[in-house]
Amino acid sequence: MAKYIENIREKKLTVRAFDKKLDKEEKKPYCACRMTKFFSTALIIFLLLFSGTECKKGNPIVPPDGVDTTSQDFSITTLQYGNGYASAYAEDSWVFGESNIWVVGMFPDTVGFDDRNILRWDGNKWAGFGALYNSSGFGNIYALDSSTIFFVSTGGIVREYKNGNIVTIQMDNIAFSSADKLGRLWASSEKNIWCVGAHGIIVHYDGSEWKKIPFDSNYTFTSMTGSKQTGVAYASAWGQQGVRLIQLTNDSATVLSVQTDPQTAAVQSLLLYDEKTLWVGGSALRSYSLENNTYQFLRNSDGVFVNATSMASPNDIYFLCEKNAVGGWVPLFMHYNGARFTVYDLPRYSFSLNHGISAVSGLAVIAAEADNKALIITIRRK
Repeated sequence: MAKYIENIREKKLTVRAFDKKLDKEEKKPYCACRMTKFFSTALIIFLLLFSGTECKKGNPIVPPDGVDTTSQDFSITTLQYGNGYASAYAEDSWVFGESNIWVVGMFPDTVGFDDRNILRWDGNKWAGFGALYNSSGFGNIYALDSSTIFFVSTGGIVREYKNGNIVTIQMDNIAFSSADKLGRLWASSEKNIWCVGAHGIIVHYDGSEWKKIPFDSNYTFTSMTGSKQTGVAYASAWGQQGVRLIQLTNDSATVLSVQTDPQTAAVQSLLLYDEKTLWVGGSALRSYSLENNTYQFLRNSDGVFVNATSMASPNDIYFLCEKNAVGGWVPLFMHYNGARFTVYDLPRYSFSLNHGISAVSGLAVIAAEADNKALIITIRRK
């Protein structure tokens, strides 16, 4: 255990020095998604040291029933953006299809256009879109469809792209504390939007107004998912009492599970596999039954940490992962094709638990960074 803790402590986290002068419209508390990187790393170390009620360790590995119907023969290409001097980084991505891909982060003017928070691929080229809305970047993107897209900036401001225009979503009726920092958003429709972040902050829009939902301020949210069919959202949060799995519905937050086992409790990724099952990724990959509140291991972790997950279909699931190895943490891509999990090496890039992945059938895009440059890693089925 001591050796494992030492290895975790060696894991390097790039925390960019923020410009403390936020954009004039950034009136809410400073920091959010990129600070979550620090908190997430601290979580891993804390959970390794935490002693408390443990999960059942004898659970068998039970992959879901499926058919091996998708090829796992992929090509991997990497685009670097930036000159290495002005900070450039990609934080999250959303893939609509081969000719419509969005990546968010911070993209300074190095190729002939003004600084941007958004890059778009139109099938032929990458180009900046919109303006520089936040000098510290966008950390999260979530889309209902190609004409309705939400962004969360690293200052905790939520914005919406609607039919060609990007506007700031007003939450003036909510009393934010100095520590409240929105970071992750999920929505089933424009009348059911959830957003969570640091200091236990949860806000919900029901189609008429934004509301702040009470929750323990000692927790920080790390991931979100939900059901467009029922409108129910799910989130993971960590604090000194372990990791909580939370259900969000009807302007309320209900704790479904509390995990304290240091080998399995670190959670960074949630995926609603079907209406009865969540896939919970982090220091282990497990399924969680929403019917009987039990966990099952989906695969041997073998040291692979799952940072983000995107599902094109139940037999075409993409994972952004990493593993501690000689020389530091190695970025990995993992794929599930209905019958087996296969792990692939990725180009090395700066460690960040907040880098994202988005996928459609046969195509995934990872947002990352290395050497002060943004990386856009494209994975295509051959």
